[in-house]
Amino acid sequence: MEENGGRTRYFVLAYDSEALVVLSLSGHNHDFTGAVLTLTWRAQEYRGRPAVTVRLFAATDLPDLLARHAELFERLEFPEG
Repeated sequence: MEENGGRTRYFVLAYDSEALVVLSLSGHNHDFTGAVLTLTWRAQEYRGRPAVTVRLFAATDLPDLLARHAELFERLEFPEG
């Protein structure tokens, strides 16, 4: 059995689709409600920036998320700091 019991974890990603820069990536473990609230909050936060995309993902863990969406994450840059 997997470390997390095979349960789905949720992640919220906000990124600039023109500059291809990650603005935020948050993990919410098994808390779907918390992930949806963060998704809503981020969408409101970036509402005035049409180039910003906010997405909700489900995966078993972070490496699984990166593997499932490799094409997207290979293009994105994470800010330093």
